[in-house]
Amino acid sequence: METPPETLIETLSTLSILITRFPAHVSDPSLTPQPLPATAPLLSHPRPAVRKRAILTLSQYVPVAPRELVDDLLQIHILPFLAPSANVEKQRTTVHLVAAIIRQSPQQLSSVYNDIIPGIVTAVQRDDDELREGCLQVRK
Repeated sequence: METPPETLIETLSTLSILITRFPAHVSDPSLTPQPLPATAPLLSHPRPAVRKRAILTLSQYVPVAPRELVDDLLQIHILPFLAPSANVEKQRTTVHLVAAIIRQSPQQLSSVYNDIIPGIVTAVQRDDDELREGCLQVRK
C-alpha cells in the first residue's frame, strides 16, 4: 500500500522540525534510516507538493549530513538530471533542489560547481518557463 501524499508531507514537515531543532541527533551516523537517502526518492514523487517538501527537507539536512551521503545525493539525484537530455520535470525538481541547497549551504556543492554550472546554463536555455525561473533562483 502506498503512503498518502498528505502523510508524506506531514512526515517531511516533522523531519524538517527535527533537523532544525536537533541537528546533532539527525546527523548521527548510527541513525537508521538516514534522512537523506530515505527522503531523496521523494524527489520523483508524482505530486509536486511532495517534491517541494522533499526539496525543503533535503536542503535543511544537507548542511549537517555526513559527507558521503551528500556525495551520493549529488551523484545519484542531482548531476544526472542536469544533463541536457534529462526529463524536463525531473530537471525542474533538480534545479529547485540545487537552488535550495545553495541558499542553505553553498559549501556542500563547491566540489561539483564545475559540473553543476554547465547543467544550469544548459537548462536555462530549454523552452520551459518554470525551469528558467528555477535556474535564475540558483543564481540568487
